[in-house]
Amino acid sequence: MKNTTRHAAAKGRKGTRFRIFAGLCLAAAAFALVIPAPLRADFAVFRAPSHILSLFTLPGETVPFDLASYAGAAPKLLPRYRIEASSGIRVELGPDMKFLLTAPEAVGIYPVVFQEMTEPGVPQPLPYRVQLVVMRPATDARNGVLDGYPVGIYPTDDSHEPWTFERPQGFVEVTPENENTLLSDHITLADLQCHLQASYPHYLATQTALLVKLEGIADELLQRGLPGDHIKVMSGFRTPEYNRAIGNSTTYSRHIAGDAADIFIDKDGDGRMDDLNHDGRVNSRDARLLLALVEKMDASEAYGPLVGGASAYRANHEHGPFVHVDTRGYPARW
Repeated sequence: MKNTTRHAAAKGRKGTRFRIFAGLCLAAAAFALVIPAPLRADFAVFRAPSHILSLFTLPGETVPFDLASYAGAAPKLLPRYRIEASSGIRVELGPDMKFLLTAPEAVGIYPVVFQEMTEPGVPQPLPYRVQLVVMRPATDARNGVLDGYPVGIYPTDDSHEPWTFERPQGFVEVTPENENTLLSDHITLADLQCHLQASYPHYLATQTALLVKLEGIADELLQRGLPGDHIKVMSGFRTPEYNRAIGNSTTYSRHIAGDAADIFIDKDGDGRMDDLNHDGRVNSRDARLLLALVEKMDASEAYGPLVGGASAYRANHEHGPFVHVDTRGYPARW
């Protein structure tokens, strides 16, 4: 999406900073692998090699944003950033040098732009854009229906799983006007919404951690000379009922929790996986190449806290090969 020389240089600088900060988080990553827990947005965001980041909140709530870690900048340099916030958002710098973003009461997507200012004559780097997404509280749903959209009835936690299943606390409102909004450099609202046929508004659940992981996959592919900027989501959020309707018998599917996606790479735009291994064919080997990259990320210091389930799937008469990824908090393969 961003193919200018300036963007490439910015990506290169951020990649270096990214690896430096990854090394500082070895202990935290190891802890997360031993004791799975929901990934906090303020802990995860610096791992995203994306200049667009989405934070999800309920009306009036305050969420932290660690710009210093995210940008790889010394905290003392934070005053150099010019902040442009949407009306209704309050932005404050906390004592721990994290910005505190307080959401408006109205549902919507509110951008906050952090632009590093430079000396005269020095080109300004790409700004960081935080999409503060104010959700509809899940408690607004009645009998599994929110504004006419069947978000569904969610299960309680499952004591047989290593994680505690957490029902969404809120749902993102999707309309024809906002569905093409970028939540990260490459992922839009439309990419993640359920394929359920229903009138607008639609609603979906998603998480910062999933977007961070998807952008990490895109970046890792690009570093290998593969078209990571053409990452496609075949299936993101699913309502519990839709999940069952398509034959998924998993009661606690990560798709209904909002932190899973089935993905493929599609630079040629044919709606199917590309020939990633350049053997002249598109088959399960291409999906396995993508899976191997995800497994390497899950085992790394940088992406360890985003560890989750992953599996490669063969093509059938409805779709090409693809890979499932999620951020459940521990490695799972099937």
